[in-house]
Amino acid sequence: MSRPASPRVSKTVGATTTGYLYDGANVVQELSGATPAANLLSGRIDEIFLRTDGAGTRQFLTDALGSTLALTDGSAAIQTEYAYAPFGETTASGTSTTSSYPFTGRENDGTGLYYYRARYYSPELQRFISDVTSGKTTSSPNGTAEATDRTFALRRAFRELMPSRSPNSTSDSGC
Repeated sequence: MSRPASPRVSKTVGATTTGYLYDGANVVQELSGATPAANLLSGRIDEIFLRTDGAGTRQFLTDALGSTLALTDGSAAIQTEYAYAPFGETTASGTSTTSSYPFTGRENDGTGLYYYRARYYSPELQRFISDVTSGKTTSSPNGTAEATDRTFALRRAFRELMPSRSPNSTSDSGC
């Protein structure tokens, strides 16, 4: 049985510390010291509608995964657009933003990793790099992050459960 993920109270990247206030599982305010830096309006878990900071209010336009496709201003004009490679490498264009919730609506940690409550995901390595039960990052002797045994077991199980299909196949047998 895995332990439940507890919300992260703060993060420090370089000399910058960001604090977080929650309403249930969702972040509703980002803090710089004790000063509010941004307020977020959310719906269901990980569903952010609006973020208001010193640059103004931005509305999130998302896809089915919850990934942010664009941020719009109060007049619905697109200010920032996002594009994603298959495993989450993100490219932003337009007005720069301090919003850190692009891929799948999870927080880009400012280190190249995404924070998924109980573990971290690396788009560059295309895998989670921390164990869901301990929250500890695993690494090889040469210092590069490796996936845990659980990740490989889940991939193997997924491949065994999903039938292979040819691109021209229209059959849904086995699903």
